[in-house]
Formats: sequence, C-alpha cells, structure tokens
Amino acid sequence: MYAIAVAGLGDLIGALAMPFGPYFWGWTLSCILTGLIYGVILYRNPNKETKEWKFITKILIANILAYGFIHIMLNAVWLSFQFGEAYKVILFSRLSIQLVMMPIQMILIYALYKALKPLMQKDLYEKEEVKENEPR
Repeated sequence: MYAIAVAGLGDLIGALAMPFGPYFWGWTLSCILTGLIYGVILYRNPNKETKEWKFITKILIANILAYGFIHIMLNAVWLSFQFGEAYKVILFSRLSIQLVMMPIQMILIYALYKALKPLMQKDLYEKEEVKENEPR
C-alpha cells in the first residue's frame, strides 16, 4: 500500500532531516497505522463511480478511527513512554486538541479530493485496470 510506505518514509525522512531529540520508533508506527487506516478506507475502485455521500461517510469513519485510536490513544502512550507523565493526564490534554483538529482535517481531505478528482481520473486510473471477476 502506497499510504503505508509514504507515511512511514515521511516520518523517517522528517526525523532524519529535522531531529528534535532522539528517534522514537513509536511515532513511525503511528504514522504507518494512520496511513493504513486512510489507505484501506479511502481507496476507491477506479472502475466504479463513488457517490458523494459514501465518500464523505468514508472520510468520517477514517478520521474517527485515526484520531480516536492513533492520534489520541496511541500517541498518548508514546508521550507517556517518552516523558514519564501519567497516561490519563496526557490522554485528556490531547483529547481537546484532536477534537478540534478532526473536523478541520475532514474538510481539508474533502476539499483536496474535489480539487484533485479530475486529475486522478485522467492520469492515475488510466493505467490501473481492475477486472470485476478477478479475486483480490
């Protein structure tokens, strides 16, 4: 999956290019899991037309999973490991920030999808052919 590779490599390159303290593998794992969630849920079959409300529902589900499990809960574990603070204190402090960021990211994903949809249909999906009877 491209989303996993891009997320993991993006975190590693960022850690090497702009190091802020020692490298911690947990942040890379969080990035990879976030890429997995978005990649699996938001993937579209290029031969099928997706209705607008279905894609918005997919964005909502992906964001709830990514923000609920990764950005709030798992990242609170990593911060607790790194700084020795109590997990619940970090969890509740992250909760308010992530609840503000979640709708902003949903709007940005939808806006980028609308802006890039014509390009995706022309360039990306011309080469990819999916046969309907072919098993995955």
